Amino acid sequence: MALAIYSLLSILITLDPNVQDAESSLQSSVILLLSIASLWLVNVLSRPLKSLRGLIVLSCYLVFITIFVFQPISSFFGIVQLGGSELFWPLALGFISCLAIEAIYRLNRANKKPLA
Repeated sequence: MALAIYSLLSILITLDPNVQDAESSLQSSVILLLSIASLWLVNVLSRPLKSLRGLIVLSCYLVFITIFVFQPISSFFGIVQLGGSELFWPLALGFISCLAIEAIYRLNRANKKPLA
């Protein structure tokens, strides 16, 4: 699955004429996409959000924002700032992956039979 996502993003980014550094943009796009999907997975698996679970999820989102916003930290991880057309595909695929995770979670929850 990860290889398919990487291949799709590499095709979409290399075909875009506005992208100057395709390799760095591709790496940053994949990191962004997988981070969005993994954060949503943490959110789904920690339901119902109570005080400790909510703090853990909140801290995950704060780390995500810190890594992508602050330039010294993002350059340490090799993340470049993505422009408009470069940012569209990881966000769109991230949104689709969040919808898929949510659908799988709800279907799994609906199909579970009570033990009693």
